[in-house]
Amino acid sequence: MRFALRRLMSALYVSTAISVLLSGNSGCLVPPPIPETPVSQNSAPRIDINKLDPHPVQGPVTMSTACTSYTFRVQLSDPDYDDTLYWRVFADYHRDWFQESLVQPAPADPSSPGSQQISFVIYPNDPRFFQAPGATGIHTVEVLVSDRPFDDESFPPGRDVYPDSDGFIDSFVWPVEIVDDTLPCEESTP
Repeated sequence: MRFALRRLMSALYVSTAISVLLSGNSGCLVPPPIPETPVSQNSAPRIDINKLDPHPVQGPVTMSTACTSYTFRVQLSDPDYDDTLYWRVFADYHRDWFQESLVQPAPADPSSPGSQQISFVIYPNDPRFFQAPGATGIHTVEVLVSDRPFDDESFPPGRDVYPDSDGFIDSFVWPVEIVDDTLPCEESTP
């Protein structure tokens, strides 16, 4: 009797093992899924259009040659908080055939990654605006921001990031009208 009971139990174990294997329910044979690690992707830096001063809604910036200077302010940001932001300012970049249009190369501020408020001064009597005869009229002032250092060996100088980097840029261009009229010489409001 004992022998018959052992045979029955043994047949039952073999039968259960076979049915588990055939049904694919062998949990210990399939490893658990490996969670995917998120791939970090570089995002482009941004110039906040709503925090520009002078604001573009006011139209072209009118600057008098009788004034000394005008201050421009820009809010820069980058979704990649650890990125260091680099920025440059250009005057009449599109007319720059013979002379460098880089007004202000600005060093990066590693103490405030991710976001920073910058300001720069534009002089209405800057020779970059007067490369062509009759230079009063419409000109441009451009701020360019990058999340990588600029390649100063490239031409035109100071405008491109290093070619082997995966950096991004953003820019904003103000139309600037330079006039000989006497206007109030107050700076832009902070």
